[in-house]
Amino acid sequence: MTRGGPLGYRPALDGLRGVAVLLVLAQHAGLPYFSQGGTVGVTLFFVLSGFLITSILRAEHDATGRIDLRGFYLRRARRLLPALALLLIGVSAYLLVSHQSLLDVVLAAGYASNIAGAAGHNLGNLVHTWTLSLEEQFYLLWPLLLPVVARRRRPAVILAAVAALVVSWRVLLSSSGAPVERIYFGPDTRADAIVLGCALAFALASAPVGRLRLAAAGSAVLVAVLCAARPVSALAWLLPLVTVASVVLVAYAARSTSRLLTWRPLVATGRISYGLYLWSFPVALSVASRDLPLWVSATTITAVSVALALASWFVVETPFLRHQAKGAAEADEVPALPVGLPAH
Repeated sequence: MTRGGPLGYRPALDGLRGVAVLLVLAQHAGLPYFSQGGTVGVTLFFVLSGFLITSILRAEHDATGRIDLRGFYLRRARRLLPALALLLIGVSAYLLVSHQSLLDVVLAAGYASNIAGAAGHNLGNLVHTWTLSLEEQFYLLWPLLLPVVARRRRPAVILAAVAALVVSWRVLLSSSGAPVERIYFGPDTRADAIVLGCALAFALASAPVGRLRLAAAGSAVLVAVLCAARPVSALAWLLPLVTVASVVLVAYAARSTSRLLTWRPLVATGRISYGLYLWSFPVALSVASRDLPLWVSATTITAVSVALALASWFVVETPFLRHQAKGAAEADEVPALPVGLPAH
């Protein structure tokens, strides 16, 4: 759940996270009109990460004048590693039985999948862990940089300019004929969504809610259209558009009590989104190899992924979250937001 910080708990943010993971699941399940659902959903996750992590770190910095790096990194590890370890154990068992290399498991465990993917390595069953790698690299660096940025006069403008540089660099690489993998997986070419989420955390306080509601409606329509975009066009125009739309949607969710985004099933989906994201792709690969009718494969992928995500949530993730919350209470702290792509 999204707790702590100046935002308090915002069910709409969990609901938006639910939308994001359902878009990813729809693409993994092979549903029509969702060929770019994964790209859209992941971008939305990135913006959420930047926004929520910056919100909690900024609140801590404002209150204490510093950021507890050790506490932050421990909270992230307790939140993210148990469920990932469960996935990697399962995938390792499969790879060993089928006599395949464990290199992809090592890359995922070391949060280097995105760098390897950008270099042209085929990530196989764990290709989706490139997003976790980018998130972790952000978690590692941003607490060190935020105090410096926060002292500047207009931090949101500075961060928006950095995001613009990332987009420009991506366009330059694309126009110069760089491999698609280099552009899609590279941390230097995909950081714009996270950085804009960080900028939003600094800028949101002055945004009128009425305007956000109108902009969010338009952004939702844009996201729906972009989900069906042809893959060949994605890197040229999809990423910048969906990033901007995601920023607007996150801003709206952070300030609203939308009935749709606070719908209980959607909020619940957001809470288990980490496990759902982790398991849906390996499950989809396994089911796809059986050449089933679309409706059978899509139903199977969804059902098995949800079952595994629920097991991960109740058996692995929740015990660590309870331990984390207890530790924070004993230290008289507000628990950090367990946020980001793998956050609930």
